[in-house]
Amino acid sequence: MAFDIRAFRYATLLLAAACSVWAGPGNTAVTVVTQNMDAGTDLGFALAYINSATPTVGIDLTYQEVQKSDFAGRAAILAQEIKAANPDLVSLQEVTVWSTGPSATNQTPVADQLKLLSDALTAVGADYSVVSILPLTAIALPMSNGTYLGFLDRNVILARYGLHTSNVRANPFAHSLSIPTSLGDIPVPDGWIAVDVTLGGSTFTLVGTHLVSPIPGHPEVDQLQAAQAQELVTLVGGLGRVVVAGDFNSNATHTPPERTQSVAIMLGAGFTDTWPAVNHGNPGYTWPLYLEDPPAAHPNGPFERIDFIFERGLSIQSVDRLGWKAPHASDHAGVVAALTF
Repeated sequence: MAFDIRAFRYATLLLAAACSVWAGPGNTAVTVVTQNMDAGTDLGFALAYINSATPTVGIDLTYQEVQKSDFAGRAAILAQEIKAANPDLVSLQEVTVWSTGPSATNQTPVADQLKLLSDALTAVGADYSVVSILPLTAIALPMSNGTYLGFLDRNVILARYGLHTSNVRANPFAHSLSIPTSLGDIPVPDGWIAVDVTLGGSTFTLVGTHLVSPIPGHPEVDQLQAAQAQELVTLVGGLGRVVVAGDFNSNATHTPPERTQSVAIMLGAGFTDTWPAVNHGNPGYTWPLYLEDPPAAHPNGPFERIDFIFERGLSIQSVDRLGWKAPHASDHAGVVAALTF
């Protein structure tokens, strides 16, 4: 067959045009990670004793568990994982500060997970800045020796240094849990951080969040979580391109023990669950990689996918898990999604 130079030139022009469209401003690439850092305890000891005759025993056991958690070592592992994934943005949950002191108001930090991660990122040459910190649960409860154990929970968003972010806003959910105890009611707020991100001349909104964890035998907490998910949907209702990344405490398979409606609410609002969109047949479990209260290896491995990256208005290129193999940075695997818009 004779070589048709005109057809070759035409095909070349088509290929060049296709490549131009792919590389153009309408196909800007962004990588997002979500990671629950693990507070070092599920607070099972504290909750088991809080309404007993000896509530301080539960706080003692919680402190002992926290001391064994190796926050610095886990932060170093996570820093390596973030460096390898090279995300533009990182949504973090359970970024805690643990402290002790002679009173509830006189406390000295003993572990600050954000500082430990920031130092570890710097040590491996991964340059990230803090976009926003949302303080959540803040309590200090007495131990048997008369001192107090302090706990501060936070959501955090990090951005690759130099990334253009704007219009940062953060709030607790209007619907939040309060636990009645013999030491008084303990508010346990959850919340969200939203930030506009501009890349390649185009903008999208990232929302980082952590929804309330279900409590077995308390269906009202499931309803509370669903109300939080509905708040997220309302928050981004008028926005175009949106990524929502966080720990939803809602099992993607809608099977026990965390069979809640939050995932369905997100899907019903037009969001795509990025994991199954490109990982067909792989359940993608993210929790628990190990057990707590007390710390132990999980005998059967993880059985729930409760950590999500949802998108609306973007295109999904790839989705993977971080920290899936031991040694683990957290009891949750992280999720990393490469997207274009």
